[in-house]
Amino acid sequence: MSLKDYKYPKTETVDIQIKLRNYGPKDPRFSGSVKLQYETRKTVKVCILGNKKDFDDAKEKGYDALSLEDMTKYKTKDKKLRNKKVKKLARKYTGFVASQSLITKIPRVLGPGLSKAGKFPAVMETGDSIEDKVTEIAKTVKFQFKKEVCIGSSIGHLDLKPDQLKTNINTCVNFLVSLLKKNWQNVGTITVKSNQGRPQMIYPSGNVEEQSQEDLLKRQAFIKQVEREERFKKEEERKRAEEEA
Repeated sequence: MSLKDYKYPKTETVDIQIKLRNYGPKDPRFSGSVKLQYETRKTVKVCILGNKKDFDDAKEKGYDALSLEDMTKYKTKDKKLRNKKVKKLARKYTGFVASQSLITKIPRVLGPGLSKAGKFPAVMETGDSIEDKVTEIAKTVKFQFKKEVCIGSSIGHLDLKPDQLKTNINTCVNFLVSLLKKNWQNVGTITVKSNQGRPQMIYPSGNVEEQSQEDLLKRQAFIKQVEREERFKKEEERKRAEEEA
């Protein structure tokens, strides 16, 4: 496809790229997600992995959806073929939402593909609406360090006001810094760019408001608490799944 034929999005997305320093392949891996105050994309494409009730509700509201029966079509003895299909599925959507009753079954049916893509489904519990979960995905930024020293993500779009973009950037950057072993000492450069715009370096020029040490420690403590709760929840779900089996 030539540049002449390329159709640019009506509303440009703003991306952030953070280059780490003094961080290498031997350093501890980390991952985390943070919900921003404003949406990171004007539109998101979400797939609902639902039980009968949530599947029917999603279809009625115009969302893409897969039932458990649909998902089992990805399960084959050839793991490479399954992983290839799931990887293609993950690329098709911004994120996934799954019914609470199916969340423990998804890894057994689809394998680790969605987790590796950083798109493991958000859980839709009783009383949650699909619209709320889609909004949550639109406002959530995920970071995952494996080997690359450059980490990037969408943090807004050009329909947001400058102050709203700044709020998203500050929240996003300070969250990532809290995941790093030496915090700001591990940050090399921070650059933001819209789809068609020129890259703008905002750090180390001083345009990002750094957190105080007290706020940083509070955020780190909060992250550890959330991680403990998630581990406990996963362990409970695993035990429940074993009992049902």
